[in-house]
Amino acid sequence: MRVIMKISQNACPITPRTRKTPVADNIHGKEVVDTYRWLESDSPDREAWLQEQMVRSDCRLDNYPGHAEIKERLVEAFKSQNTAFQGEKQQGDGFQVQWTREAGSQYSQLKRFDEGASEPTVIFDPATWPKGETLGWKTISPDNRFLAYGRVINGMDVGLTEIMDLKSGEVVGKLEGQDAQNAPTWAEKDDKIYFSPKAGHSGLMSYDVSDRDSKQIARDFLAPYGELAEHNGNINAGEIIQ
Repeated sequence: MRVIMKISQNACPITPRTRKTPVADNIHGKEVVDTYRWLESDSPDREAWLQEQMVRSDCRLDNYPGHAEIKERLVEAFKSQNTAFQGEKQQGDGFQVQWTREAGSQYSQLKRFDEGASEPTVIFDPATWPKGETLGWKTISPDNRFLAYGRVINGMDVGLTEIMDLKSGEVVGKLEGQDAQNAPTWAEKDDKIYFSPKAGHSGLMSYDVSDRDSKQIARDFLAPYGELAEHNGNINAGEIIQ
């Protein structure tokens, strides 16, 4: 016998109202109206709407019969797939770094081995971050001097991108306008990183770690083409900003 169990509609908030704000674009001579363009922008209204949606979703899931048991089984299944891991050591300036992961852990740690030290130092561990923050991506500069990574907050793309100095373990830069779920690209020869803006924006940005300054260098490029764009490489798409 199949039993269908319903959740009380009164137990959770009502579905948030989604306003319509028409925005018209002319595409190949035809007017196209988008009434939900505001949901692509990085605005307080969009964040408030997302939070309301998440509160309602969490409430309904938490009240679903058997939710706790299902969640526990999924967590255990996920952990069983995360085996222990040790990456190769990479040489930096007076130190080495190595990615490691303990069995059952969701994230890898980055350890620094200083010359003359008997034990390594854990300098990066997303498992210690506040609840609701997850790792979107991570990328080390070619000279193993810096680590860039994205903190995704509550599953949104409006998180925080930080740059860590691997020698000191300190955060030395934050990328304003970076989509926290999309990894940027390091330049090959200097301390510069290229990234695409958040949803609702276009173009290509560069961030100089030494100067701690960001600027737009092209209107339509994606991050992997950053160095070519800045040095006037010949790429068909986009327009170089002089």
